[in-house]
Amino acid sequence: METRARIGWVFGVCAALYATTFADASDTEVAIDTSDETVVLAGTVSMPEGFEEGTNVPGVVLLSGSGPQDRDSALFGQTPFRVLADVFNERGFAGLRCDDRGVGGTVGEFQGATIDDFVEDARAMVKFLSTYEGVDWRRVFVLGHSEGAGVAAELAASGDVQAGIVMLGGTAVPGHVVLTDQSVRMLEAAGVGDRSDEVRKEHRALMELLLEEADAEALLEQTVRLVLAQTGGQMPERFARMQAGQVVGQFDDPWFRRFIEHDPSRAVRRMQVPGLAVYGSLDQQVSDELNASAMSDALSATRLSLSRVVVFPGHNHLFQRARTGALEEYAQLEDLNPMVAHEIADWMERVLESRDR
Repeated sequence: METRARIGWVFGVCAALYATTFADASDTEVAIDTSDETVVLAGTVSMPEGFEEGTNVPGVVLLSGSGPQDRDSALFGQTPFRVLADVFNERGFAGLRCDDRGVGGTVGEFQGATIDDFVEDARAMVKFLSTYEGVDWRRVFVLGHSEGAGVAAELAASGDVQAGIVMLGGTAVPGHVVLTDQSVRMLEAAGVGDRSDEVRKEHRALMELLLEEADAEALLEQTVRLVLAQTGGQMPERFARMQAGQVVGQFDDPWFRRFIEHDPSRAVRRMQVPGLAVYGSLDQQVSDELNASAMSDALSATRLSLSRVVVFPGHNHLFQRARTGALEEYAQLEDLNPMVAHEIADWMERVLESRDR
């Protein structure tokens, strides 16, 4: 299996060709019942331009990342799922994307939901698109971004995906490891990397206490130590204690507790369909340095030859062409690079061609 493919110079040559030329797809508003009777998903099915009745096309279900998001995954003025849907329609794929629980037209409560709930919502989306008129159920892919990548892997492990999955900026290590890595990278991006070793040590200690379900007092004291390490000891302890108290109050959130223990690589290893894992080299939220190798190992365990790990140089967590990858940069950049979507479409077409031989 190809471990890492770096795609570089072709971006500059081809990006202009795809930047603004999207197909005019046929969009239909849909409502999708889930296994939870309190949740009804509102979404959009988009069929390729020139679609003819009586024919069947492949499809892609798009799954958003963490936090409540609309069907376009709108963030900082960007609409990455709209870009993906447009490109996939242009390439002949139907698409389905939905508002998350409690967002837009979707009925349901987001607060308190965990990845297990999101898997059930995604399962309903896959079933809906697979039975949608004009879509070939045998050729339906699932694409998940960030936490959605882990959801896609869980679906593939349970046999609910027929063609393959795409994991955009998806973690391949337990959540508590990801959070420690994020905390260090954000310090380094802020120019205070000299604190990295101490912060890494204190953050790991906090995560261990959380996994051990330590009492509130122990969690508070360790969080105080972490805050002091992050500020280089410059913050007075009474203020550090106030800030730590606010942080500890969030530790009982069901989503957080489930996230820190969840390891997506376990599901990846059980997949029976090929997977494409895509990372940005400037991603500060889900770094390729931490996750790409682990993901490659997990995909290799499936023995599926078409599985790939691809790293896009100079791209961030939203797969924008970036300068630093810092979160505050997101709003200053162009939307998701359409070439990323075209590379994904190329891979999906290769998967389908291999199956049709």
